[in-house]
Amino acid sequence: MVGNMEGLILQSMQRYNILPITSRCDSYCIFCSHHQNPPEVQTYSFGHRKYEDIIASLEYLDARKKIVIGESATKLIEGEPFLHPDFLDILKALRERFPKTQVSITTNGNFLHNDVVRSLKNLEPLEINLSLNAITPQNRRKLMGKRARDMEPVLKSFKKEGLVYHGSLVALPWLTGWEEITSTIESLQENNSSTVRVFLPGYTKLAAQEMQFPLNLWDDLDSFIKELRKKFQIPISLEPPRIKNLSSEITGVIKDSPAWKAGLKEGDIILRVNDNPVFFRVEAFQNVKKLSRMYLKINRAGQEMNLELQKEKDEAPGFVMDYDMAPETIDDILEIISRYRPERVLVLASYLGYQVLQKALEQYIPEGVKLYIQPVRNEFFGGSIMAAGLLVVEDFKVALREWNYNHSEKIELILLPAAAFDHTGRDLTGTSYWEIADYTDCPIVVI
Repeated sequence: MVGNMEGLILQSMQRYNILPITSRCDSYCIFCSHHQNPPEVQTYSFGHRKYEDIIASLEYLDARKKIVIGESATKLIEGEPFLHPDFLDILKALRERFPKTQVSITTNGNFLHNDVVRSLKNLEPLEINLSLNAITPQNRRKLMGKRARDMEPVLKSFKKEGLVYHGSLVALPWLTGWEEITSTIESLQENNSSTVRVFLPGYTKLAAQEMQFPLNLWDDLDSFIKELRKKFQIPISLEPPRIKNLSSEITGVIKDSPAWKAGLKEGDIILRVNDNPVFFRVEAFQNVKKLSRMYLKINRAGQEMNLELQKEKDEAPGFVMDYDMAPETIDDILEIISRYRPERVLVLASYLGYQVLQKALEQYIPEGVKLYIQPVRNEFFGGSIMAAGLLVVEDFKVALREWNYNHSEKIELILLPAAAFDHTGRDLTGTSYWEIADYTDCPIVVI
């Protein structure tokens, strides 16, 4: 199993530019997904990796892409990186090998103190993602366990050293009160956090009763965040966002960034980048990021104006947008339709994303093609889970049975979201998407 585990680690590094350090964690967060997963979920814990193995594996990373540490994005369980006894030495070796590559580190902050923060400052370019969750010590311990530290000194150290970082919190106002969210964001702004990400907590059908909440919390949280944006200057994003259109609207601008210096503001809608119109938020962000100097046509409160933005090529512009639809997804769908030439296409999509997908595809589907979108419920995980990455094959089977029961049209092509599967086409339970073929006689393509 050791050999298989190392192979899985190396695949993750090569495919996602993730550097696994440890699966161990010092916190016991009540919202941690690992505590409420159904037993069939296939995740892998590898403890602390040996320093020698980590250094030997660095060749699997791509210097042209951001290197990610501590963010659980695959079946590997990512723990608290600073818990690893050799972590700072690992970072130094990483910086020697990749002197200019940005390294993104997600941490709960419990092991950060002045000396560590100073060491991190010498290892830039870094992007520290601090899972703060609450600024009040008692609420932080309530959410993250008794080992959770008071983070005010850490934030002050970040500010003093000028370290670039982003704060985040999982919103549980029924446990901490709404004022805790406000106080946490206020402290992050006072200590020069670049942005704040506020997460709607997710819970499965196996979650403890204290984690379960009515889904109208999403609307309440969305309204609450909009009011906080009026109060604070720091960009505040809600994840998942409550997206109701595809307008390329800016939700916040990082202080002193290129976007800030260009005069962009929260609420601005980007219409064109140079002479090229943009139709999605992701498209607008990508187009701006890849350029060094550009003119933006924007809509500000109904009035159109032009602004010039200058920065380094491929540098993040410094404005924040909600994630809606990557243009590459639309391109992939159109290419597949062109290849198979179907008259009727069924897209199985998550409840979280199907409406955005529907709005986007309405503009691009070729004449003569009838496209249907069937939302798929996350019945395997249950609870409040709605994301495509947490759908499993059995969920798709149920949705397809529902479709076949309610419709007489013969589907000629079925499209599935790639987020639900690993590189071998298997879901989180290890089941291949090819099992869905038993319910249809048409081609199935993962996009």
